[in-house]
Amino acid sequence: MRIVRLIGRAGAIVVGLMAVAIGGVYAQTQWILTRKGTPPERNVLHVTRDPAQLAKGAKLTVTAGCQDCHADDLAGKVMVDDPAFGRLVASNLTSGTGGTLVHYDDRALDAAIRDGVSWDGRKLLIMPSLDYASLADDDVAAIIANLRSRPPVARALPNVSMGPVGRALIAAGKIPVAYDMIDHRRT
Repeated sequence: MRIVRLIGRAGAIVVGLMAVAIGGVYAQTQWILTRKGTPPERNVLHVTRDPAQLAKGAKLTVTAGCQDCHADDLAGKVMVDDPAFGRLVASNLTSGTGGTLVHYDDRALDAAIRDGVSWDGRKLLIMPSLDYASLADDDVAAIIANLRSRPPVARALPNVSMGPVGRALIAAGKIPVAYDMIDHRRT
């Protein structure tokens, strides 16, 4: 009888510790996912949308791999949808219904590309801004010109959500937040 009580107490302690650990991971990842970022002040980009800039932007958009995540029409797609991992969604970068382009001025697009921060200050989870942080102003202006010249595509997408495995990977630093890795002091 005494052994049964000891096993029961040990089990309760293990369950309690697991609940605390799971709660801690959830709290930590919620903090990571909801923190706001502040991009540095930069010069205003010269987005002209002239044929040369548009051609350069089209080439850079392909070279940078924007279509890999945001689809060939840049109207976004669900990249991962797994209950254990979570749902990762690349946003619709057009001005169509469901598109996020309407929220971004050129400065905010620059911040999303080079700093990994959205128009509302959220840190973008999977955006490879660390790779784009050193892009020259004229390159970013060309990419923005290309985005602005794209036809609107109506595609509403579901929200991003993280499951327990995804949250554990974020907490362990295995899914980095680019904003936190970029040196924002550069000009």
